[in-house]
Amino acid sequence: MVIQEINVEVASSFRDKLIGLMFTNNIRTLYFPNVSSIHSFFCKKEIAIFHLDKFNKVIDKYIIKPYRFGKFVKGTQHILECDKDLYSKIEKGTILKLNIINNKGGMFNERQ
Repeated sequence: MVIQEINVEVASSFRDKLIGLMFTNNIRTLYFPNVSSIHSFFCKKEIAIFHLDKFNKVIDKYIIKPYRFGKFVKGTQHILECDKDLYSKIEKGTILKLNIINNKGGMFNERQ
């Protein structure tokens, strides 16, 4: 069993989940709890997608181009979106230990 630590921002509010990585060139690592599918509409770059089970174990991963729907992956409980450079550093079967770097009221509220 491989465990890997990763720093993430949590998309916890409806707005955070709706906007995600749209409209930005600054690709952060976003964790979407209780989300099983995504899209890349209005994203400016390709991004890496990791489907996670209830234990944050990577059950699938892929690179998605802008303006596409993500795959449906059975067993997905959470999704991680990040820069595609991270794709080769995290393997299927890895359990992610999440270090949450935003924990007050949502990503977009903190920036203003």
